[in-house]
Amino acid sequence: MREESNPPLFLLCNGEMLPADDALLPVTDRAVAFGAGVFETIAAYYGTPFALEKHIARLRAGMEYFGIDLELPVDLEQQLRELIEKNQLTDECPARVRITVTAGPVAGTPCWIMEATATPQHASVAALITGPFVRNDQSPLSAFKTINYGDNHAAMQAVIRAGKTEALFSNTRGNLCEGTWSNFFFL
Repeated sequence: MREESNPPLFLLCNGEMLPADDALLPVTDRAVAFGAGVFETIAAYYGTPFALEKHIARLRAGMEYFGIDLELPVDLEQQLRELIEKNQLTDECPARVRITVTAGPVAGTPCWIMEATATPQHASVAALITGPFVRNDQSPLSAFKTINYGDNHAAMQAVIRAGKTEALFSNTRGNLCEGTWSNFFFL
């Protein structure tokens, strides 16, 4: 969970193209109080989001689980392409697109935000720390990408204090599963 090193110039907030600094989320949004929201991060190659349908399906499943009643725009892909272009990322390969949906205030409307940024650059070699970071693979939330990344933030603070690059999480069975900002694979 790296701090954003490539902040977006523009965001789409509930369908409105705004300078990134002008987009606001109400403090009464349940995302702020409870972490009630979901997101998807999608690679975009030369302006085209990759596997968008699969990402949107998981986003919708998370929205349903959280009881977020919101219709995503039917022209979502076109809006993403316009945002990528507006942020001058059509030549990036890949660029990073993030769609976030919050639960909204108790008596209010959910919020959806789309951002597009250059992909963060990471060192080709990482210095790692492990434990006590545990992913609860038994949690009903483990199937979704929720906006509650408090564990990642705490782990990244430990990484910084240790002068390292990344922290690896294990699951409740002791199996390694992911990093704060990275996935890993064994071949």
